[in-house]
Amino acid sequence: MKPLRDEIIVKKKIMEVETESGILLPDAVPPKQTTGIIIAVGKDAKEVKPFDNVLFGEHAYTEISIEKDDVLFMSESNILAIL
Repeated sequence: MKPLRDEIIVKKKIMEVETESGILLPDAVPPKQTTGIIIAVGKDAKEVKPFDNVLFGEHAYTEISIEKDDVLFMSESNILAIL
């Protein structure tokens, strides 16, 4: 799948919260910022490339399922930082 214009496709990283006793709670407290790995970029994307780890806002994307994988579509301008 190839995104158009400056759109990008990101695989979201699962955020886990660890309790004081060491129990991991996946997505227990949804973060305001989210991280992921870029898997595809449109031809007009200038600052990001596939396999970049990125930080983006909580509501900056559209989530879809492709072949049983959940991926996020967003504009390059929604990327806050390359990690």
